[in-house]
Amino acid sequence: MDHTPKTTAISRIAYTSTIAKGIFIRDTSALLVMHDSKSCVAAADFNNDGSIDLFVGGRVIPGKYPVTPKSYLLQNDGKGKFKDVTAQMAPALQSAGMVTTAAWCDIDHDGKKDLIVAGEWMPISIYLNKGDHFEDRTKDFFDRDYSGWWNTITVADI
Repeated sequence: MDHTPKTTAISRIAYTSTIAKGIFIRDTSALLVMHDSKSCVAAADFNNDGSIDLFVGGRVIPGKYPVTPKSYLLQNDGKGKFKDVTAQMAPALQSAGMVTTAAWCDIDHDGKKDLIVAGEWMPISIYLNKGDHFEDRTKDFFDRDYSGWWNTITVADI
């Protein structure tokens, strides 16, 4: 089996459902084609339009470890179709690292979902939601880079 970039062996699959019917239907057009291996999906309504949007963490480019793969910020159009808005809203996420985990939370208490990501050979990174874009504000929350081999993030209010 071919697992090099551009192969369909690691293609995306989405299932959509209407809550009233509870039936899931395979929808191959909901997500864009993403050829690299992905590690995680974190869902939240980051633009506050009532539709769940997605962060998809890039894990590895097949056959090219440890080259950094692309991660994606996908905006839901309200009909279950997702558009890649990474370049416009969070260009730093395109090359964030080999992401293994991500979580959404309102870390700065401004009513907007912010994104926290971590991964292999990378620091825990915090991207604040400024409404029309995300800013890497990691240094506002940590006194240094906490680089490591992070596997998971758990958000807690302590």
